[in-house]
Amino acid sequence: MLSSLSTALPVIFRKLCESRSCRFSNIAICLLPGQSLLMDTETIISDSGISPHVPSSPQATLPYPFCMTHSFFFDSTRENMPLIVTGTIAIALYTCAFILQIARARRLVTTGVTGADGVRDPQQKAVLACVAVALIAHLYTSVGQVFTGRGISFALMPISVAIFFLINTIVAVGSVRQPLDSLYLLLLPATIAVTAISLWSGIETPVIHGLSTGLAAHILMSIVAYSLMTIAALQALFLAYQNRQLHQHRATGLLRLLPPLQTLENLMFALVATGFVLLTFALLIGFAFVEDFLAQHLAHKTVFSLVAWVVYATLLWGRFKKGWRGRTAAAWTLGGFCALMLGFWGSKFVLEVLV
Repeated sequence: MLSSLSTALPVIFRKLCESRSCRFSNIAICLLPGQSLLMDTETIISDSGISPHVPSSPQATLPYPFCMTHSFFFDSTRENMPLIVTGTIAIALYTCAFILQIARARRLVTTGVTGADGVRDPQQKAVLACVAVALIAHLYTSVGQVFTGRGISFALMPISVAIFFLINTIVAVGSVRQPLDSLYLLLLPATIAVTAISLWSGIETPVIHGLSTGLAAHILMSIVAYSLMTIAALQALFLAYQNRQLHQHRATGLLRLLPPLQTLENLMFALVATGFVLLTFALLIGFAFVEDFLAQHLAHKTVFSLVAWVVYATLLWGRFKKGWRGRTAAAWTLGGFCALMLGFWGSKFVLEVLV
């Protein structure tokens, strides 16, 4: 894995968020004030007993601050093994929950039970039990990927894992009182895929050192807002499907699993309203504490977030002033979510994977 250090490779400078990194091969090094590239490389590698071959050219002292990046698989196997184990456990339990949910759905359709009946059966309890245990393993994996031994990572995959943890937690808690468990038909496969990719893709993740209170509040509110809007988007998909089937006078199996149209609609708007408030505060705090948007490649993300804010604001205005419902409400909800998705996941994917 470290064999690439045997030959001198050119130094690559990359701009990542508020910091820049200087890398040999796939290793990024954190330089402090007054430290040189050669000195810091030897310091890091010497702990592993490896003598690196680095350029003998004059050492260039680099300006502060420099943050390092690291690939998930660059860390030692021993260090990453707990995350791989807990992540695999979470995937296995989510898979069991999904299989149980599919079996439960088929049984309810066969017996003619509908979502309006509010049936609480042992199979549903088994699904929630699997999800609850999976969330414990998911939490450990998410915390380990975000709070690494080298800094805090807000890269695409760690944050996606954290967002899906929060989404599953909200749905699991809400399922106790509200008919949200039908969302697992879409949510669990997505959670399994994201967790698996984060464990085995080896995508490089930038890290930062030190986080101001304002920036931490901005990130936290953004994550919660994205989570709520994702759940609302899933509800909107079911709402659009249910509305279409009812207008065509069809009563398919999936339609019978969904709660009444009014209940589904009210839940969606409650999620959108809560997420909109959090998104508003997140944007305000971001404008107050984040500097130099262009240098940090945040301009496109900010534009898409503002577009999403306008879409959600229009949706809520239309709901309370014009009485928007059904397909119109679902379309605006999905439109706002698409803008958020392009601003967050889209921009991170382009900057961290494609570029």
